[in-house]
Amino acid sequence: MKDVASTMTRSIRTRRGKVAALLGLGLLVCSTLVPSRSLAVNPIQLLQEMAETDGDDARRAKCAEALRKEPAPFVETFCHGYEAIYSGFDAVAAEYLELTLRAKPDFALACILYGDAYRSIERLDLSERYFRRAIEIQPQRIDARFGLGQVLLEKGMTEPAALKDALEAFRQMTEQDPGSAEGWSNMANVLVHMDRLSDAEMMYKKALEKEPKDPFVHDQLASLYLRQGRPEMAEASWKSALALNASYGPGVVELSMLFGRDGRLLDAIQTLEKGRLGVVAPPWGPRIRRNLGFAYLRLDDRERATALFTEAWTQGGDILAACGLAQIRFEAKDDARALGYLERAATLDAALAAPFLDAWHAQIAAADPAKYPALGVAAKATHATSGPAGVDANHALVAYVLEGWNFSAAESTRDALLDRPSDSMVADYDSPATPLHQEPAIYPESAQEKGLEGQVVVVVTIDENGKVVNAKIQASRADAELERAALNAAEKWTFAPATRYGQPVRSTLSLPFKFTRKRG
Repeated sequence: MKDVASTMTRSIRTRRGKVAALLGLGLLVCSTLVPSRSLAVNPIQLLQEMAETDGDDARRAKCAEALRKEPAPFVETFCHGYEAIYSGFDAVAAEYLELTLRAKPDFALACILYGDAYRSIERLDLSERYFRRAIEIQPQRIDARFGLGQVLLEKGMTEPAALKDALEAFRQMTEQDPGSAEGWSNMANVLVHMDRLSDAEMMYKKALEKEPKDPFVHDQLASLYLRQGRPEMAEASWKSALALNASYGPGVVELSMLFGRDGRLLDAIQTLEKGRLGVVAPPWGPRIRRNLGFAYLRLDDRERATALFTEAWTQGGDILAACGLAQIRFEAKDDARALGYLERAATLDAALAAPFLDAWHAQIAAADPAKYPALGVAAKATHATSGPAGVDANHALVAYVLEGWNFSAAESTRDALLDRPSDSMVADYDSPATPLHQEPAIYPESAQEKGLEGQVVVVVTIDENGKVVNAKIQASRADAELERAALNAAEKWTFAPATRYGQPVRSTLSLPFKFTRKRG
C-alpha cells in the first residue's frame, strides 16, 4: 500500500505540473490546502459525511480537514479537485477527478459531489455532465438520477427541451425505487412545467400512495388544483398538509392567500394567526407575520400591524415588513425613522420596495443623500406616479403585498375581530415564544441501521422564563425510537417567552423533527 501511495503521489505532482503549464499559472487553488501528515482519516467516512453535509462552505471544510490529516491518495486528489471548482479552474478539477477515478474506478460519489458543487454555482452543463458520469459508473445509484433530474428541471426553465430528459431521469428513479415518493412527486413537478396537468395530478397521487403523510406533496397538489381552477380541492389539500404539520409554513401562507382572494378575510387572518404561533424560522415565519401585518393595516389596526411588522423584520429581515414599518412611521409624521426603514429596504432590494419608494418620493427626494445613500439612488431612478401617494397609497400598497385579496368584507371582519373572545387562538399572544437554542434531534445509529425514517411533531409547553416544562407527541409517522429522540431534543430547547400585553406568559409551540436516511 505504501508503494501504491508513493506512485500515486508522484502521479499527482506530474499532473499538477502539466495542468498548471497548460493554464499558464500556478495551482494557487491548492496552496491553502497542502496537507500536513498526522492522523489517519477514514476516506469513505469522510466523503459520506461530505455528501450528508449541507452547504458549500461546510463541504469544503470537510476536505480541508481531511488534507490536514493523512488521507488516501484518491481522497487527496478528489479534495484538490473539489476546491478547484470554486476557484474557477474547471480543467484542473477535471484532471484531479480523472486521477481520483483511476485510483478508485467505482467512486461514483465523487462525481455526484462534483455535480452538486457545479449546480450550487449555477454551472448546470458541467453539473449535468458529472451526474451522468456517476450514473455510468454506478447505474443503480438513486441519488445520481435524482441530482440529474433536478439539474435538467432547472435547465428546463430556459431550455424546454431539457424537461423531457428530466422526466426520464425521475422515471428511471421510480423504476429503481418504486416504493419511494420522491421520484413520483418530482415527475409531477416536471409535468407541471410541461403543462401536462392531468398527468401531473396522477403522479402526485402516486406519490401520496407511497407517502400519504407528506405535507409537501399535499401542498404541491393543492397548487396544481388551483392552477386547474379547482379552489375547493386546493383548499382541502392545503388543510390536509396543515393537519399533518400545523407548522408547515408554505401551507399556511398559500391557504391564507386562497381565503384572502375569495374575500374570506376572517378565515385568512385566523389561518395566519394560527400559523404564526407555530412557524418562526425564516422565510415562512417572517412572511406570515408580514402578510398578517398588512391585513391588519388594511383593517386600520396600526398597533397590531406595527407589532407584526417588527416581528417579521427582527426575526428574518423581511424587506416588505420594513416597508410596512416605514409606511406607519410616515403616517405618524416620524419621517426620520420611516426613512431609516426604507433605506434598509432599498439597500436589500430596491426593486421589491419600489412601490413604497414611489409613494413617498417627495420625502425621499428631500432626504440627505449622504445619510440615506440607497434612497438617494432610488430617488434618481424612480419617479412619482400619477396614482395615490403618501397616506392615500395605503390601500394600493396593501394590494401590492397581498395580491388579489378581496377586502369587501373589511368592516364585518374588523367587527368580528373586535368581538372575539380573549382566549381565542387569534388573540393568544402579542408575540409567540421565539427559539434561543434549538437542540437537533440525534438520529440513533440503530434506527439508521434498520432503515427507519419518519417525521415527529412535538408540542412543547414553555413557561414564563422560556423553559420547556412539558413535551409530548402531537403527531407522528415514525417508530417509537425516533419519537424518543425527538422528545429528548425538544426538551432541551430554550426560548424567549411569549408575551401578552408586554408580559411573559406560558405558551405552546409545535416543533417538527424529520429523520431521513441519506442515500448512497
